[in-house]
Amino acid sequence: MPTVAQRFAPHHSRGVRAQAHPAAPVVLMVSGGADSTALLVMACTSQLDLDDGRGRARIARERLHVLHVNHHLRGEASDADEAFVRKLCERFGLPLCVEHASFANLGGQNLEAAAREVRY
Repeated sequence: MPTVAQRFAPHHSRGVRAQAHPAAPVVLMVSGGADSTALLVMACTSQLDLDDGRGRARIARERLHVLHVNHHLRGEASDADEAFVRKLCERFGLPLCVEHASFANLGGQNLEAAAREVRY
């Protein structure tokens, strides 16, 4: 089965800017901080240009998907961020995928690099 990127990613030609597929999902990485929360609210309430050929328009709600990674690095504060993102997604009726990270074995990486790898 193809990944989302394989299914919807535009084919790039040298020197030609490809447009995104107009029905491709829009995945928002939301940490619960001010920046990603503002992004989620804007995506739900504003007209944005996603370079999908439609110009400035509201994103169809069924295209929006939220991903939250709980790294469990700040104890209860990390869990509170997850709960906040869950409530925000419920409020806007958005599907949410929460990933839980474990850093028991960093495999020689520093914590920041390991956390980045989890998000990717």
